[in-house]
Amino acid sequence: MKIRMKRNCGFNVVESYDEKTDTTNEIDVSFKKGEIAEGDLEDDRGDSINFQFGDGSMLYGLKKNLYDVIEDD
Repeated sequence: MKIRMKRNCGFNVVESYDEKTDTTNEIDVSFKKGEIAEGDLEDDRGDSINFQFGDGSMLYGLKKNLYDVIEDD
């Protein structure tokens, strides 16, 4: 799935999760209006989704009004 951002926005993305310590490694990621992201829809929550990038990192709670789907696998 490819999505295009409708406006500039920033997110907290989970890069990894350590089951032994129950901790996450998180980074801040910014997108500019028109920027394209590629990944998979993991969970449709009504007005938002959880989006997994190709490298396995996760963006939780991405509001549907922030992006357009431009390619759906």
